[in-house]
Amino acid sequence: MLSAANLRPVGTIRYLAYAAGFVLSFITFVMWCYLVDFIDSAGGSSSEFNFAVFAGLFGIAASLVYLLTPYLRNRMNSSVLDKILQPVVETVLTGLATIFWFAAAIATAAAFGTPKCFFSQCHTTKAAIAFSWFSFAAFGVALGFLVKEWLTNRNSLLPTSQPTPQPATEFSNLGAEKPPEAAPVSYGDSSTAGVSPPPQHIPMPEPEHMSSSQPPRP
Repeated sequence: MLSAANLRPVGTIRYLAYAAGFVLSFITFVMWCYLVDFIDSAGGSSSEFNFAVFAGLFGIAASLVYLLTPYLRNRMNSSVLDKILQPVVETVLTGLATIFWFAAAIATAAAFGTPKCFFSQCHTTKAAIAFSWFSFAAFGVALGFLVKEWLTNRNSLLPTSQPTPQPATEFSNLGAEKPPEAAPVSYGDSSTAGVSPPPQHIPMPEPEHMSSSQPPRP
């Protein structure tokens, strides 16, 4: 039975994309084989249809490798499985399957054109071209999530940048707060009882000849 731990090397979304790619590639491969056999029996040949058969065969093999991974990881040698599950190997196989299906869909659509169908082989060709695009989409989804996971792991490994301390300058303290000024001391307050007030002004005595306004008697 599959579980999240078994799907961890591939991922749930990529596993479902490979499952869809396998089913679509198999159906498309069968249809293209039927059409190639029909053309050969009629004495003709089509390199575009033959390439579509190759793309279907490659898509089946590539998707089957990663569909069997949850079952093989507990039965095969871990070193061999690790080599298969390397992100580079998976990206190459998935990328090639995506490119092959894209090229096959374009080539067969261009070779077939848009004729009016009056027999079963014509309808089969149209269905095979449509399923080629569906297969391309399935492998494209898997490739997109592979690239997204690679970018996420790459960003997590990058060192975080620390702010560089700036040297102190004569303008760096312009916005600093001034220290609070000392409050004036009130000598009448009880909290300053031990502090003696400054001496008051003491008037000096005037001389006697200046203090009397009457002239001296003879």
